[in-house]
Amino acid sequence: MVLKFSSGRTLWAFAALSAIGRWVHANTSWGWGYSSTSTTSTLYDISLVDGAGWVVGANNTRLRSLDGGRSWSAEPYDVSLGDCKGCAWHGVSFLQGGYGWVVGTSARILHTSDGGGTWEAQASGVPDSATHNTATLLAVHAITASLAWAVGERGIVLRTEDGGSTWTPLQDLGQAAWETTHQVWFEGTRGVGWAVGGDGGILQTSDIGQSWVRLASCTEKALHDITVDFHSRFGFAVGSDGVICWSSDGGESFSSSLGSSDTSNGPSWYSVGVDNDGGS
Repeated sequence: MVLKFSSGRTLWAFAALSAIGRWVHANTSWGWGYSSTSTTSTLYDISLVDGAGWVVGANNTRLRSLDGGRSWSAEPYDVSLGDCKGCAWHGVSFLQGGYGWVVGTSARILHTSDGGGTWEAQASGVPDSATHNTATLLAVHAITASLAWAVGERGIVLRTEDGGSTWTPLQDLGQAAWETTHQVWFEGTRGVGWAVGGDGGILQTSDIGQSWVRLASCTEKALHDITVDFHSRFGFAVGSDGVICWSSDGGESFSSSLGSSDTSNGPSWYSVGVDNDGGS
């Protein structure tokens, strides 16, 4: 079922299995709607730019929309990119101009420069050991066509400054208390960014990741994704068991709201993103 609004701001989120949720702010009220898809696989992440969108998930699932999310179609996997039967794609990030990355199982990274028309596999630079090569990359965030971050299990933090030709493993995010970093997210090219992880922690940087500070969180449950809209000053972090944290001060602080609590047992949310065109 799809619930559409013709004005306001739209927040997208995923529950378990194939549900896509849209939370729309129109005038002074908010409303939830759900959109079904042709897949039964769990969906993990979404990226929307200029009305075009990508969704990624388990079982090699990649869905594409060309109409602002009204409809989604499955994209076939090019076997020339390597054997990936049953791969899970956990992160996707696109920029204007058609540049984008997808990350997932066994530190795999795919890159496109033409909006997803063609893809290339990129070497992650993850240390050559059984421990790290079986680790999953859980998120990617593109800042420019050259600069991007990817994070995941077993403390993996990667950064590229050359469009993915070279990915450099970093030690960690400084004050991160979790073994797994679920998401890293930056607001445009301002240098301000956030990371969330397995203990409900939220980290913030103001220098494009050179240093990080830990913010007070609204939960001790795992947070899977975070986004902040500088225009409205709203920010959202979502996670396990229905937890939704929100910010009204541009991501400087977060509190529990939207009917969720740290003791709730709702569906686990894996991804969240703001679409400023209202989702009409």
